[in-house]
Amino acid sequence: VYRLYYSPGACSMAVHIVLEEIGVPYEKEVILSRGEREGAMTATPEWRAVNPKGRIPALAPVAGSAGGARELLTEVPAILLYLALRHPEADLLPTEAAPIARAVEWMNWLS
Repeated sequence: VYRLYYSPGACSMAVHIVLEEIGVPYEKEVILSRGEREGAMTATPEWRAVNPKGRIPALAPVAGSAGGARELLTEVPAILLYLALRHPEADLLPTEAAPIARAVEWMNWLS
């Protein structure tokens, strides 16, 4: 079961939509609520213990790490790409070069 760490109304909404689209079970945990001062929750020692980068959204468990916590994936484009590749049955990612590049372009714009 995935765990999505997110902020309502932020770019993490894109990840939430994809999780719903692929139809897999997941849990949500609010890290930064709408109306709170930007960065207030992401700077807490509790959140930094989960994600040393202090970034949201984040998705767990995803094997490996790249400067963050073990088995925690951050950054919207990386999370969306991972979910699309991990769940090909959802048909969210094209298979040819130009359409893939356009999909990545869109993911970056969303973030």
